[in-house]
Amino acid sequence: GIIRSFSPDNALPQVTTHFHSDQRGTANDIWQSWYYFAHGNRGMIGWVEGWFDGATPRPWLAEYRDTLKELGGVQGSKQVGAKWLHDGVAIYYSHPSIQVSWCLDIEPHGRTWGNRNGSDHRLGTSHLVRRAWEDLLTDSGLQYNFVAYDQVATAGVPEEYKVLILPACYALSDLEAERITEFCRRGGTVIADFGCGVFDQHGTGRKSGALDELFGVRHDGTETKADWFSGKLWVEADQDAGYAPASWRALLDTLSCPQQDGFAVAEHRLPVRTVRQVGQGTAVCLNLSPQRYLQYREEGAATDAHRQVFVGPVLAAVKPWVKVVSGGRPWPNAEVTYWTKDGRTLLFVMQKVATGGDPAGGNWAEKVVDQPVSVTVELDHPVRDAVDERTGKRLGDGRSFGLRFRSVEAGMLSFTPPAPAL
Repeated sequence: GIIRSFSPDNALPQVTTHFHSDQRGTANDIWQSWYYFAHGNRGMIGWVEGWFDGATPRPWLAEYRDTLKELGGVQGSKQVGAKWLHDGVAIYYSHPSIQVSWCLDIEPHGRTWGNRNGSDHRLGTSHLVRRAWEDLLTDSGLQYNFVAYDQVATAGVPEEYKVLILPACYALSDLEAERITEFCRRGGTVIADFGCGVFDQHGTGRKSGALDELFGVRHDGTETKADWFSGKLWVEADQDAGYAPASWRALLDTLSCPQQDGFAVAEHRLPVRTVRQVGQGTAVCLNLSPQRYLQYREEGAATDAHRQVFVGPVLAAVKPWVKVVSGGRPWPNAEVTYWTKDGRTLLFVMQKVATGGDPAGGNWAEKVVDQPVSVTVELDHPVRDAVDERTGKRLGDGRSFGLRFRSVEAGMLSFTPPAPAL
């Protein structure tokens, strides 16, 4: 999502490295190919070590062949020149906050902090908070873009967005805070989870938070780790005790944090859910960490109530326009992406599962389900000339369309006119 967001109009070819695993099976390769294609990938970089027995391709390649032929020879050209569509939601990308988060995370490692090689993407607070927000949004039927801190500092939050989410944005400059406040005053919704702006852009602690006035909260510069989460560390989990966790629960249970509505309360001195009307907009300081949503999702226990804690203020500002149902119920873990090209909308439906990876670029899906699936795509407005792009079948006009596909692949629906203007 970050790479796609920073490549306007899908102008730069986006690719993902691919390492086959016999243990995970070919379904994993197929899911990766379709999922990342639906998010803008133009190709996969295959690491071919172990793909051949001498000069003979290994059997799994025959199972993978049809996927590569369809994506490369049939569907790929439909994405070239297409523009990503979002639902007016922006996630703030703050590199200084990532750096501060890293400094806060390393305390339990002490002198062994060098042993963290390759662990930040698995354990780092900023990474997991961002990942949880992405799941919260897509599970709620919403798509988003990232906006970069330098872009906001120089030009403000772009007019195309109605909601700005600040995920673990510890470090903000005065200018960023001013621009974010301007966005709110002119009608935007600004949502912070925790720790927002308690450091400046250089990682120096502030006496008062950069956005305290916007959110109606107060920091005085005397806060210590005793005032945060468990009272033992500045962060939610002990990443040394949970260095190789078997599950999200195992990581997050390394410390006992006060919770509200199933999520850890971050700052003990602040209230939970401070909401203020600022100008024409709304400012929301949740003072909750979304990381437990990763656990609930992994355990199959995530509910609308869990999502409402974080996405409720988002849904007050923007609404999903696509629903995916199967057997009369929402299709579990469905994600929908949408693009526009030549006056038509191209819509993808796929299952979203958790992913893993390593610093070398390997990627994989966790607990991917491989079975035939029938879904109904329900739109909030009528469209014309709908086409099932996988089969070429013309589906006519309407607001509801049926698709059948293998669940490790994606359904593809196109129609006119374009998706609703934001």
